[in-house]
Order: sequence, then structure tokens, then C-alpha cells
Amino acid sequence: PEFINGRGVWEHLVSGAFVDLRRVIAHYAIQSLVDGHAQQGEVFSYQVQPLDYHREVSGHTGFALGRARVISAVTTESLQATFAVVHFGGQDFHCSIGDKLPDDFEAVRSKLSRAYQRQSMTDLLRCLDREFGEDFYTIKDLLADERRRILLYTLQDVLQRYDSSYRNLFDQSIRTIQLLVEIGTPPPVELLAAASYVVRTDLERALAHPQNGNLTAAMTALRRARKWGIPLDRARLEMGLRHSLETQARSLLTDLEEETIDRIGALLSLADAIPLDVVLWETQNIVNDALHLHAPRQRLDPKLLDLLVGLARRVKLNPAPILEACRSPVAA
Repeated sequence: PEFINGRGVWEHLVSGAFVDLRRVIAHYAIQSLVDGHAQQGEVFSYQVQPLDYHREVSGHTGFALGRARVISAVTTESLQATFAVVHFGGQDFHCSIGDKLPDDFEAVRSKLSRAYQRQSMTDLLRCLDREFGEDFYTIKDLLADERRRILLYTLQDVLQRYDSSYRNLFDQSIRTIQLLVEIGTPPPVELLAAASYVVRTDLERALAHPQNGNLTAAMTALRRARKWGIPLDRARLEMGLRHSLETQARSLLTDLEEETIDRIGALLSLADAIPLDVVLWETQNIVNDALHLHAPRQRLDPKLLDLLVGLARRVKLNPAPILEACRSPVAA
């Protein structure tokens, strides 16, 4: 019923998922322009090798020209092609693919670069059409996961302006909200809109970048959420906190530092305060590996070992067997 007929199924579920080698190169080209480099790597089940690459950026626009070879890991089918991609700003990308490699890559690069540097996008598009033909790819042709990432990247300027506006509104209304709450009057939804954004954003940023200052701001945001009745997206917060815990814990495998252990402890305290039922399985595995790695060290600072043991207990591990093994004659 949702798609009416077979054509609807094709258009909504199949055609968008169809990938050919030209589309992989277009994906790679747009990705390289956004990321600022072209390097050998995998694009899902395809291996892409850059052969030539040139990139220019001016303001919110960008231009890249390159040659690449793509090979399917499934069918071993391959394609070597030239690409040219222009970013006009925002979500507007134009990527042309040429199956035939130009005899003089530098001449084509020079011609397109001059058009771009003149900031004449009309001339640049005409050059692309002459060199590559009129077919082109856009951001809609990116493979699904990267499409979302690059869309969010292109929205950064807009999102920053929204962030600034919401925070200005919040700063202007915070005393009014506090007064209304103190006298037992629910704040109007309009006043809470900016407050909700700031509170949720501060929490999410603290989880993504858990420096001490951010975690202090997160606790302030949490107190406001409770006091003002702001709902929290607990599933999203759990995912962010879990990822941050795992990232911080991995650093213990290379550098056992008191600051990192304290930061993990602060994240766990934040989870308790929200409260969140965090999936700790991966963090437990990493802390367990850190204990096995550091506990047998002869010159390890006893204070660091105590902190690590305390962390192990906080993530619901039993460090006793590992410590006992280190003390045994066999371990010695």
C-alpha cells in the first residue's frame, strides 16, 4: 500500500541504493573536497586509489580536479576516470566524471582553475560541460552514511548562527525563567524553547568533549533541566556517553594518567546523575585490558594503580583476580 506498485518500490527502495563505479568516484570526489585531501582508501566495498589531485578553496566555495582508480572488492571490476567537483556553498555540489583520461591533465587543471579563480561559476560550468559532458552528480548521489555527514558539514554555518541566536535568547530570558519557577509558575513554552536547546546542547557537547570545564557546565545544565522540567533524549545521551567512555578508556592502554581516570569517573558520575543506564560492556573490556597491562609493572606509581582499581570497580569489574595473579610467585 505504501508504494502502490513495483515502480514505487524501485524508486523508493532500489534505485537510490544502486551503486556503479562512476558513482563511487563521484562520492570520493565530493568527499575529498569536503575533507581537504584525497587518499587511498575504501568506500564501502570499493578500493579507491588517487592518481592526481588538485584542490582550491575560496570562502564558502571549493573546487577539486583529480584522477582516480576504483576497484570493486566483490566483482574486481575497475574504472579509471577523471573527476571535477565544484562546491558552490551550502548543499550545492556539482561533480563531473570523465571516463577518458585527458592527454594533458595540467592543461585541463589550469583552464578550470582560472575559471574558478575568476569566481565565474557560469564559465566554470561551461568548461566542465566541454571537458566532461553535461552529466553530473550532486550531494544526493553520495552513499547514504557519508551523505548525512557531509550534509551536516555544509550546515555548520547555519547551525552556528542558530546556536548563537538560541544562546542570546536564553541569556535574555534565564532570569525570567528562574523567577517564574521560584514562584511556582510554569514558564511559557516560548521561553523554554531556547532553554531546552541550550541545556541539551551543553550536555551533548560535554559528552563529546569531556574536559573538566565542559563536565561542570553539563552538571549545571542537568540541574536546570530538572528544575525547569526540560525533557532529555536519554537514548541519544546514552549513546554519546558510552562512546566518550570508550574513547577515554582506550587512552589508558597507552598512557595511564590520573587526569584521564578522573575524567572517566566524572562521566560515570554524570551518567548516575541524569540517570542513564549506560551499556558498559566495551568500556569494561578496555579497563580490564588496562589492568592486565599496567598492574604487573614493577615501577608503577601505587596511587595510579589504586585509581585504576577504583575505576575497575566503578565499571562493575572485580580486579581482585588480576591483582592476586600479579602478586603470585608465578607472576614474579
